[in-house]
Amino acid sequence: MKKLLMITYDFPPARTSGIYRPVKFVKHLRSFGWEPIVLTARNAGALARDETLLKDIPAGVQVVRTFSVDLFELTRRLHDFLYRRKSTGGSLREETKAAGRVAPSPASGEGPKRGWLKRYFFHPLNDFVEEWLFIPDRMIGWFPFAFFAALRIMVREKPDVVFSTSTPQTSHVVGLCLKLLFRKPWIVDLRDNWFIGHEHYHRSNLRQKLDHWLCRQFLRRGDQVVTMAQGNADDLLAAFPDPEQSKYQAITNGFDRDDFPDLPVSGGHNHSDKLVMLHIGTLYDGTAGQFFHALADLCAEDRQNSRDIESEFIGYVGAQYQTLIGQLGLANKLSMPGFKPHPEAIQAMLDADVLLMFLGAKKITNQQFPGKYFEYLNARKFILAIGKPGEIAASVENSRCGILVPLDDAAAIRQTITDLLQRKRAGDLTVTPDWDFIAQYEYRNLTGKLAHVLQKAIDRNGAAKR
Repeated sequence: MKKLLMITYDFPPARTSGIYRPVKFVKHLRSFGWEPIVLTARNAGALARDETLLKDIPAGVQVVRTFSVDLFELTRRLHDFLYRRKSTGGSLREETKAAGRVAPSPASGEGPKRGWLKRYFFHPLNDFVEEWLFIPDRMIGWFPFAFFAALRIMVREKPDVVFSTSTPQTSHVVGLCLKLLFRKPWIVDLRDNWFIGHEHYHRSNLRQKLDHWLCRQFLRRGDQVVTMAQGNADDLLAAFPDPEQSKYQAITNGFDRDDFPDLPVSGGHNHSDKLVMLHIGTLYDGTAGQFFHALADLCAEDRQNSRDIESEFIGYVGAQYQTLIGQLGLANKLSMPGFKPHPEAIQAMLDADVLLMFLGAKKITNQQFPGKYFEYLNARKFILAIGKPGEIAASVENSRCGILVPLDDAAAIRQTITDLLQRKRAGDLTVTPDWDFIAQYEYRNLTGKLAHVLQKAIDRNGAAKR
């Protein structure tokens, strides 16, 4: 059996949006003739932990966990020490904003002159720290520990292929070093496109050039480049033209049927005539468009609507929307229980009527599939996507599981919810999924695609050496 070294900062029991992809690949790789060896962080920062995710790691799989230094947390604590103050644990910008103040800028001249060194070098969110310490990102403090652990694995286990996945990009820095030292086949797995597709990513042109150079090294040195969506691959090739376009492969996230065993599908029957709408995962600021305004108008229009519509948000809700929900008088009409273990989140999907996806206005967020989307498909429930046309909208349409509504059209969102409520009251809120289309997103099938890419990396690397 061939060996694969997988370098991933995110891995169970840490609960992040990025852990499902690597752990599901690890679960199924043996079925395709590959023995995974996982290198990950022992103390990765995460909003939550979920011990139930450990069940997906097959017995005997070697998982090497190394220490990591969170540079953001380190500089925050150093700042607190220098200023003899206690922070709340959040960012200093959030704290000062909440207090009605503006954080002093290194260039503003605010505060005593003798404090310029502390303000300029030790404020965790100033330009100097963000741009010249967090290279390529704040997880660079994991690099020395991960790199030396990777060296031991390379010497002792002699893996056939190295696979690094991001975010963080620090994982690829480790992979790049191994590629240069050992000349082994290396696969670069980009769960997002880093700065490609994001405006105003950097404050300085010099840092932008540095990140472009580093990204170009990842793409040029990698024997295969895997992206989350075809649009992402196209964007990378547009930014970094490459004559070897065939080495760019799109492998989306997916769902695992084993996560849905013997779980009853209520179809909302437990809620009588109520329309239950559910969102799983992080609701990022700026992505929901006019949804909450439309919902507030609908509830204000008819008290019966207010009683018959339930909305639940499992996961983190951005501060902008927490404030907006209160301002619109929706606080008592929405449930926000925070994170739940994965099995409970799956059960909530099966109990809901409508599954919500908020895609925002950016092109990249409408082409880069959120992980929950694929579990939504397998839940056999109506998917209400709010965003703009793109790769995700096309997939929703092809799956026959839902529709896309423009995020800035409050009237259209309101009418869609009204139609769904009427269908629920009539007992007609069902979908007829195209299972042949959806099957491509099952993680076992996706791992088969990955195994094919692994072999292509071996073949390309061997040809390059000849």
